[in-house]
This record gives sequence, structure tokens and C-alpha cells, in this order.
Amino acid sequence: MKRSLRSISLMAVVLLAAMPSYAQMKKDTPIEVSSDTLDVLQAEHKAIFTGNVIAVQGSTNMRAAKMTVYYRDSDSKEPAPAAAAATPPAQGIYRIDAEGNVVFTTPTETAMGNTAIYNVDADTIDVVGGNVTLTRGQNILKGSKLSYNMTTGRSVLTGGTAVENASGSKPARVHGLFVPKSAPAKPASKP
Repeated sequence: MKRSLRSISLMAVVLLAAMPSYAQMKKDTPIEVSSDTLDVLQAEHKAIFTGNVIAVQGSTNMRAAKMTVYYRDSDSKEPAPAAAAATPPAQGIYRIDAEGNVVFTTPTETAMGNTAIYNVDADTIDVVGGNVTLTRGQNILKGSKLSYNMTTGRSVLTGGTAVENASGSKPARVHGLFVPKSAPAKPASKP
């Protein structure tokens, strides 16, 4: 039994690593955000979008009930990312916090959770919540946190903290459903 569970776990890791990346999103591509309302807090260098919020960057988009967009302008005091400390920080959006039924999509994948943080400078997105779901085709992965690096294509899905069940407290686990592609049906041969 241990050997088959180890094989299944290894297969899940290999299949997750083989999934195409979210790399369609490029941090130098413009980000368009639309919503029902907008509250700009100029002194704080942030804009709060609420109601049916959609952020689009290239072929990737994120939807949520609320998004807080943090930006730098020419007089912003926001620090540059550590990797770019030798150069002045670029103007524009450097972070987006999304709240409420977050859906992050690419042409091939969808991630859903309660909240998400898109770090534009680091080119990463973290999707968190009690039931984070990552789908590609019919394959479904579930956990409590998805960390994705859009530059490298590496994604890490974790199970999270302990949950109560009949036998006591156990660590939450990552669950995956992998549906094999079925071969096309062969035409019936003529007698």
C-alpha cells in the first residue's frame, strides 16, 4: 500500500509540474482594471476598486469583489524590490490585493480562492482561502494556498493547517483529481 501511495504522490507532483505555466502574464504588459466604483487615495498611492472587479493583463485576468491596487508615481516613496535596489523603482502598479471570490484565469488554467495577492515586481501570485482550486482541463487540484511564480512557472499548492475530524486533529492535505485523456474511438471495421 505504501508503494502505491508513493507512486500516486510522485505522479501528482510530476503532473502538476508539467502543467503549462501562467507565464502568459508579463509584468511589463499594461494592466487594465474595471469595476462598479473606484476610490483613489492619492496620498497613499492606492486605488480601491469595488463591485465586479476585473483586472486584465495580456491573456490573463483576475476577477474579485474588491481589489486594492498599489502604485508608484514619480514622487512615490514606495521601496524598490530588493533585486532592483540599484535602480530607481519603476512607475506604475506594483501590487494588487484581491478579496472575495477571486478567480484567476489564463487560456489554459483557472485558480479560485477567497483572496489573492499579485506581486507585480516579483511576478508572483498567491491565492489563499479554505478551498483553493486549480483546474486545467478536467484535472482538479485543491488545497488552502497556491503560490505561483509566473517567471519560472513553478507552482506550490499546500494543504494548510490542521482540521478537526472524528479521530482528532490532522493536517489538511492537498487533493488532486487527474483525468487521463481518452483515446479517440476507432471506426468500426467493415466486414
